Amino acid sequence: MATSVSRERGAFPSDWLRHFVDEIPAGIAVFDPELRYVAANPRWINAFRLASATLSGRRHDEIGGLSGLGIAELQSRALAGDTVEGYVHIEIDGVVHQQLVSLRPRVTADGTVIGVLAALHEIAAAANQQVIEEAPDQLTGIAGRATFLARVGSVLEASATGTAMFLLDIDNFKGVNDLYGARVGDAVLKTVATRLITSTRSRALFAAGSGSAPGQVHADLVTRLGADEFGIVLSRPASPADAEIFA
Repeated sequence: MATSVSRERGAFPSDWLRHFVDEIPAGIAVFDPELRYVAANPRWINAFRLASATLSGRRHDEIGGLSGLGIAELQSRALAGDTVEGYVHIEIDGVVHQQLVSLRPRVTADGTVIGVLAALHEIAAAANQQVIEEAPDQLTGIAGRATFLARVGSVLEASATGTAMFLLDIDNFKGVNDLYGARVGDAVLKTVATRLITSTRSRALFAAGSGSAPGQVHADLVTRLGADEFGIVLSRPASPADAEIFA
């Protein structure tokens, strides 16, 4: 994991920092050690539809809607010292769009982490839908929410067949992160994803369409839906009794 950081001589005055961020042409946001907003420029605010929100002193996952969980996970990893990037979802007029963001720790000259710096990267509009459909979950490598919804939609459209889907979450996962840190939490999520893959008829770790062998698109689909949420869609018709046995 890369560990490049944003080094600062100290905690700059908030007014100075906000003015500096406003001058940057790319979408930029600055967060304190509690991951509360310190500053965000207009491009960031417009991208995440935050114009009507009061940002100062608030966390992105409190006001960021669909993008909240994705940003929060990346923030926690950056606060632990890593430089990370990933895709987050934004809903605009009922349509889900994808944004690529990168985050790195804000570190003073003496090595103290004083927050997180986030930058927004543009995705060409023509490629946006393809990115949403094909991009695997950044942490676990398995398919993401968009692939899950697409598979459910295709199953519902195929009226001649039936299937079963399962929604799972990890009990007290926040407690794991709080007690052991984000890196241990990430390891738990990767382990759960691997167990789900090996316990189903899924052969591909990555989203279908990303180099899968013929026939794998019809395997059981294992996806990560949120911070500690996973979804499974069975590839074959299943009776209620079969679904109960599977669970």
